Amino acid sequence: MSNNGNRPKLELNLGQSQQVTLLKPPHIGSSQYGEYYLYSVDADGEEKSFFATPEIHNQISEMNLGPGDTVMIRKLAVQNGKRVNAKMILEVVSKEQP
Repeated sequence: MSNNGNRPKLELNLGQSQQVTLLKPPHIGSSQYGEYYLYSVDADGEEKSFFATPEIHNQISEMNLGPGDTVMIRKLAVQNGKRVNAKMILEVVSKEQP
């Protein structure tokens, strides 16, 4: 396995979306850049690491999503004055938990 034995990272470009299935509860930690939310996801049959934004992590938590649940993650361009920023959007595709 390349990437020093780590799972490949799920990375989206602006305007891109990816359907994923959550595999495990998130690993929450902190680094020099602040708190992070690392999810193991199945993307097109391959296990990948997904670093969720705080907003996406909060949505997953508030909707009680967990292993087996499938979501669509979208990365959209949002105009902010003269700047274009990225915004992540989460949509539930299917929910396995009661």
